[in-house]
Amino acid sequence: MRIVLLSVLLFVLAACSGSKEPREAQPLDALPTITPDYVDVTIPPQIAPLRFQLADYEPGVEALAVLKCGEKNMVTRADRKGNFLFDEEDWKELLDTATGKQIEVLVYRKVEGLWQCYAPFHWQVAVEPADRYLAYRLIEPGYVLWNKMGIYQRDITTYQQKSIIENDLTQHNCMNCHTFLNRKPQKMLFHMRADLGGTYLIEVYDSESDIVLYDVLQKKVLVDSVLFSSSAFETFPHFSPDGKRLYFCSAHAVERMPEDFKSVKYNLCAIDFDIETLSFGTRVDTIYHSRSMGSSVSFPRVSPDGRFLMFTTSSYGNFSIW
Repeated sequence: MRIVLLSVLLFVLAACSGSKEPREAQPLDALPTITPDYVDVTIPPQIAPLRFQLADYEPGVEALAVLKCGEKNMVTRADRKGNFLFDEEDWKELLDTATGKQIEVLVYRKVEGLWQCYAPFHWQVAVEPADRYLAYRLIEPGYVLWNKMGIYQRDITTYQQKSIIENDLTQHNCMNCHTFLNRKPQKMLFHMRADLGGTYLIEVYDSESDIVLYDVLQKKVLVDSVLFSSSAFETFPHFSPDGKRLYFCSAHAVERMPEDFKSVKYNLCAIDFDIETLSFGTRVDTIYHSRSMGSSVSFPRVSPDGRFLMFTTSSYGNFSIW
């Protein structure tokens, strides 16, 4: 047992240190295919190492990743599965050097004793740090039955994950939507559904959906006909940071669901909101028209400074895959 453990330890050390960039290598025209796809992305200056896997890696093939910024180089050898697991201390030193600049990434592989080098790609390192913690629901990748799920938080500067709440405390029910008040962690709301052990939905879709406003102080539900219509599916509401504008998705309602699900395409819309009177405006602006653009919108989000709007597009519905 001691021999096995020692062998594993020696392999890990060899994978993380003591490697050098090849002096000569045949250049390849193609970029490396890596998972996750971190090619040409912008990263915050305090993020944990962007560890990735070479997708076409073959067991026994030697591979290296070289990260460069100015005079700072970081060379890492792939493990037996083609994973590049960068040392956290070396990574932090590299980010300190690269803040406001970019890191060049070179991936090498040895084929029949000769080194080959994929086309380089880059990571732009932002000056501004990102929020340190990320909250999300974690569920096994299946849609027929569930057993264990929960809402967790991840420290993006490390790989540390902690549970906020898990459903083994709530009879293994489904816990789903969650949100924070103005993106601050002091107040959080989340939704739980029933105490059943499974569901028979293969994919989530709307047979009916409307948007209502709930006043938590007066404990009243406010309804506006603009957002509550039988002729449309309204969903995914999101307020602007100043609370004066509501973004949401809206699709023309269809009678047969799920038979006509593929014909459902959501527009991205916005409407003004009066904070004092708790009332919506009369005009709905269409920001992204699904029919003319050929795709459906979901999950609109506005940046904290109000300058940028981000959303997801799909071929149809509210969470389909192209």
